[in-house]
Amino acid sequence: MHGSGGAAAALPGSVRLRWLVIIVTVMALLTAGWPLLSRIVADHHRLAARSKLVLGPSHKNSAIVTVGPGWQLRPGETNPRLIYRLQRGQARMTIAYATLLNNRQVDDLWAGMQEVVQVRQPGAALSRPVRIRSVHGSTGDFGLVRGPNLEGTAAVFAGPSRRFAIEMMIVAPKRSARANLIAAQRIMRSVLFPAAAR
Repeated sequence: MHGSGGAAAALPGSVRLRWLVIIVTVMALLTAGWPLLSRIVADHHRLAARSKLVLGPSHKNSAIVTVGPGWQLRPGETNPRLIYRLQRGQARMTIAYATLLNNRQVDDLWAGMQEVVQVRQPGAALSRPVRIRSVHGSTGDFGLVRGPNLEGTAAVFAGPSRRFAIEMMIVAPKRSARANLIAAQRIMRSVLFPAAAR
């Protein structure tokens, strides 16, 4: 009897220990697994090829870009009125709407883009601009982004009213496939301003 009583007394302790192990395991899984699950489920939305993204507060002050295959939208970092964040493999692209206070600011867009690059990618530099034309006829500036472990491209297009601009930048690790940078350049050249469309 004495032996069986000892076993009965030990049972509640082992049950408590088992529950403690289960609780600690669940907490560890939630702590480590939840951010990963959240990132996979909520932070990536695959875009269909030829998806059109509209950026801006109104038809008059907006732009449309066309996205090719393989891109994912990052909804948690996106506000269609002001900014889109896209990803393709290890490449990350930002498409942003910038309000201009007056026409004179158009001449300073590239200098502003240089500041954006330095803030978002410390240690990176933006090359001198080259004039480019979108497939819809809008002209803008285009350049290369280079940093210690990354490379990319940037482009800026002033809207037809010259009261806003669309800034685009993509960066990727140097070892990343150049196909991602080329895919981003296609997005940059696809920019269309509805107010200027005929």
